[in-house]
Amino acid sequence: MNLRRIAALSLFITPALVPTPAQLKVIGYYPAWSTSALPAANIRFNYLTHINHAFAFPDSSGNLRTRATWRIPDPDLISAAHAAGRKVSISLGGGADSYDFPKMVASQIKRAKFISDLVAFMRSNGYDGADLDWEGPRNNVEKANLTSLVQEMRQAFTAANPSWILTMAIGATNWSGQWHDYQTLKQYVDWFNIMTYDIHGSWSHAGHNSPLYSPTSGCNDGSIDFSVNYHFVGRGIPKSQLVVGVPFYGWRFECLEGYYGLYMPITRAEQLTYATIKERLDRGLGTRVWDDVCKVPYLTYAAIVLLSYDDSLSLSLKCKYVKENNLAGVMIWALGQDAVTPSSQPMMEAVGRAMQATTNVIADLRPPRSLALHDAYPNPFNPSTTISYELPHSGYVSLKVVDVFGREVARLIDESREAGRGAVRFEASEFRLSSGTYFCVLTQGGIRAVKRLVFLK
Repeated sequence: MNLRRIAALSLFITPALVPTPAQLKVIGYYPAWSTSALPAANIRFNYLTHINHAFAFPDSSGNLRTRATWRIPDPDLISAAHAAGRKVSISLGGGADSYDFPKMVASQIKRAKFISDLVAFMRSNGYDGADLDWEGPRNNVEKANLTSLVQEMRQAFTAANPSWILTMAIGATNWSGQWHDYQTLKQYVDWFNIMTYDIHGSWSHAGHNSPLYSPTSGCNDGSIDFSVNYHFVGRGIPKSQLVVGVPFYGWRFECLEGYYGLYMPITRAEQLTYATIKERLDRGLGTRVWDDVCKVPYLTYAAIVLLSYDDSLSLSLKCKYVKENNLAGVMIWALGQDAVTPSSQPMMEAVGRAMQATTNVIADLRPPRSLALHDAYPNPFNPSTTISYELPHSGYVSLKVVDVFGREVARLIDESREAGRGAVRFEASEFRLSSGTYFCVLTQGGIRAVKRLVFLK
């Protein structure tokens, strides 16, 4: 069977007008230590608008540093991204390398040294901007010094290259937000990447990593919706500057004996990439549970283990939320964490399809009553055609193209989808297909629908 990457466009109909795809940002953090799992050549640039290359960082004297084992700068990344028409920012700091920020920002001389090094680094290596990921500050003095740093960075960027981007990664709640002068920062920053994940982890009880909504009771630790309202309503950041973070990883919790379940005490916890989680799902490990309040799944197994993660359904709902609330886009931590193989990136595919979706206002928003597969248009076609379908309920869906002998030549959908109407664009130019007749097969819940396709070269 010869399966290749499919350029697919999913169309989900929603009751609200949303920004056009060109207005929406899809930003992927690309950790320098992920090049083996995801070489730069395998990044799905067609689904991304920006890449944040992580990390460089300051030392206590204001010098710009990176780790000797990391490939920063990465000429392959820069050239591949620019060839695809995408922009690359150097991300500064991160959870493990933010410890010298307080000493650097405390001195105007050290800030100037850091900014001078940064400008020279960006100019000589072809970066298009910088993303400030200081996972602090922690007091009012550092708060003021951060504001000075951002103002001075913007001034230097304007002088060196006015097209350079300046963005910030920020925490999800007031725990870190209280130490940010957002009223001033928003005047100098292009947008803010909200880290709306790690809502729960090794420091907390068992819970969802990145819930879309907060539970109705039992936990008030936060959610994407809570964070968006905090930053927009509470701190006055325009929605056009707010980017929602989505994780390509999850948290595995071992609960305290006798206290099994969500929001229960734990004995230990660890992060798992989606690639690792998918391997466990494929082995049939545990029971998948869907939290219809928080709009995320979790897995239970071994009597004490709870595994919080995202899948294609929860990611599509988060992307839909971004569109319906007129936010700036989504940010991914991190590219490569879903790389089952370098060429198989199911979470990136899910986000890419959802963020490229076109929505319209329609009169009847009720779910379809039965499974339906409509005639492709155009048909006959060359090189592409659009295949529309209707799903009466949410759940696993398969949509594939087979030849006249029943051999699969393309798999367009192989995952859970929401009930409703949708469409997929089949790009036959991606395949070495001969002219002739093919069949599109839609399957859900044991029910199948088939439509004939004719490809003409």
